[in-house]
Amino acid sequence: MEIYVAPDGNDSATGTVESPLATLAGARDRVRSAIRTANSDINVIFRDGVYPVNETVAFGRADASDGDHIVTYKAYPGETPVLSGGHRLSGWRPPSELPEAVRRLLPAAAREKVWSTKLPVSPTERFTFNSLFARDQRLPRARGEGFALREDEAISDRDWWDTCSVPEGAVSDWPDLSNCELVIIPNFTWTMNILRVKEFDSATGILTTTEPCTYFLRPNRRPETVWVENVLAVLDKPGSWVADYQDGMIYHWPEGHEPAESTVVPSLTEMIRIEGEIDYDGPTDRAVQGIHFEGLRFSHGGRYPFHGQTGWGMQHDWEAFDRPTAMVRLRGASNCSFKRCVFSHSDGTALRLDLTAESNAIENCLFEDIGGSAISLCGYGPGTKDTNKRNRIADNVIRNTGKITWHSPAIFVWQSGENHIARNHIHHTPYTGIVVSGRIRINRADQTLRGVERPGFAECFNTIRWDEVEPILGADYEMPLWHDPEAWKADWDLRKGLLHSRNNIV
Repeated sequence: MEIYVAPDGNDSATGTVESPLATLAGARDRVRSAIRTANSDINVIFRDGVYPVNETVAFGRADASDGDHIVTYKAYPGETPVLSGGHRLSGWRPPSELPEAVRRLLPAAAREKVWSTKLPVSPTERFTFNSLFARDQRLPRARGEGFALREDEAISDRDWWDTCSVPEGAVSDWPDLSNCELVIIPNFTWTMNILRVKEFDSATGILTTTEPCTYFLRPNRRPETVWVENVLAVLDKPGSWVADYQDGMIYHWPEGHEPAESTVVPSLTEMIRIEGEIDYDGPTDRAVQGIHFEGLRFSHGGRYPFHGQTGWGMQHDWEAFDRPTAMVRLRGASNCSFKRCVFSHSDGTALRLDLTAESNAIENCLFEDIGGSAISLCGYGPGTKDTNKRNRIADNVIRNTGKITWHSPAIFVWQSGENHIARNHIHHTPYTGIVVSGRIRINRADQTLRGVERPGFAECFNTIRWDEVEPILGADYEMPLWHDPEAWKADWDLRKGLLHSRNNIV
């Protein structure tokens, strides 16, 4: 059975090659009604063009067959359909029409260069983005010069999580400070946070963020690892831009005479979710099976506003646990696949497999210009529920990842085992190519850092499945310190069954 989709189609059409549907959601709905009586494979064939995805398209068990046949969403031979989570910007107003209040906040060199337009969707808490895209190029947000934080005795240990001292001239009490974000590699340099600025005291140089950082906001050994983004005062280079979320405006200094007609703003992070029936606290989930994608391109994903010290991160908060951070997400899915697909131009992660994800395949795909990780496998936290396994990641090209969050592994395997990861060409990633890890520390008392209590906020702490852990380790279990190797080894056999990133072949 074949169902055709084209950008100029109509979801009320018959779905034939002469009368195609128009959207991915429309095709899913047509499959859902047909699959009840289908007795063969179903191919949904997309013609060339761009398909805007304005809301997450969710696939569940009703969208797949319980029998032997499968559903494949694929490109028409020789064509490259694009599923885009972005909106094209239009209606640009020239620099001569800039409001005077905005003009005064810009650097002198930018005042006759900056164009403006309205955001095409209303800003919300989840509508966050760090890039515009034009002509297949990433246009970065305006950013200030890098600086180093200062030590300050006026800041107590209890406040270093969201309070820091900045050098003179690095930040000011700008009128648009509410749009500003602090991008920081903190005192422990293996992670990076993007934190909204709450307030700044120009008299003392004390800056406060709305969320806590993963580690203390204190100086590290490397200079210029902190900077501010998204205020008009630092919009000083061609190609850069600033978003005013309060007024719903974009201000952009184009590299040419005017903004490119193809300029796209990401307005959706999770474009596709394949989700089974999740019984989070129970021993098993009912997975969706047999949904496949071939030859499609997924582009223009936004950034999920994840920050540090939530207790719901994966190792070092390099990714968020069980969160919609990727353009495509499998959550309770088995025997699904992505073959010869392209994932590109995203502020967040490209593809993630969460909780129950077994025997899925990612093969011969291209991942490029990705803000976070290319592929993330995230099973359940430490406990006895081991259902993220036997996935295959092979023969992919993965390049230019971690463009927004530099700590992002290209392939991140967390609490996931028995996977086969082979012949992937990984290059141009700022930190690590492949990480295989889990939450190693399992300790109720592990709630402090440098003697400061942060209940429930310790790294990965909230992912631990205590109802499963305590019958094995005991309610009063005290884990040996990692830097006491003999004690660590002696206790290892007790803990290792709770950690599921094992028997992977890389």
